[in-house]
Amino acid sequence: MHKKKTFDESILTKPLELGYICGLLASDGYINEKFEYICLALNKQDENTVKYFGELILKEDTFDINYVKNLARITVYSKIFYNYLSSIGITPRKSKTLNIQFNDSFDELSFLLGAIDGDGYVSNREIRIYTASEVFANQLSEKFKGRKYWDNESVFIVSWKGIHAYNLSKLLPLDYSRMN
Repeated sequence: MHKKKTFDESILTKPLELGYICGLLASDGYINEKFEYICLALNKQDENTVKYFGELILKEDTFDINYVKNLARITVYSKIFYNYLSSIGITPRKSKTLNIQFNDSFDELSFLLGAIDGDGYVSNREIRIYTASEVFANQLSEKFKGRKYWDNESVFIVSWKGIHAYNLSKLLPLDYSRMN
């Protein structure tokens, strides 16, 4: 029997953490319309990311991570968070229609980092995000292309197949050391 997980509403007032969580869910989350739950399931190798997600979004100090086949998964039931995600464009059946409504409630760069952790990979100094949504890829391109956040090498090249960035480890003041 799994312990009940309680959504921590205070996350909605923390733009850095909220941005990261929204990026994870936009790239690799599952949103259930009927029961209003949110699920993050990543490869077992990324279970630290799933654990960190739980630490950020839940009130409990301890919680269970479910393991199904090769996935580490956490599910949170919250009408409040479900409605928030819907309001910014993270909706059920989002794969090909994802269209994020960027606003001041979450940090854009934290969102990007979460999206990379959700459906991206790092190789040398290149980082990619894959998406089935052409709208989302174009949106990331418009949002981040040509911006110089941390040095002169910060060049974003976005296509439907992914987004590339350089020197991303210097991007955010999140406690990224807790991830893999």
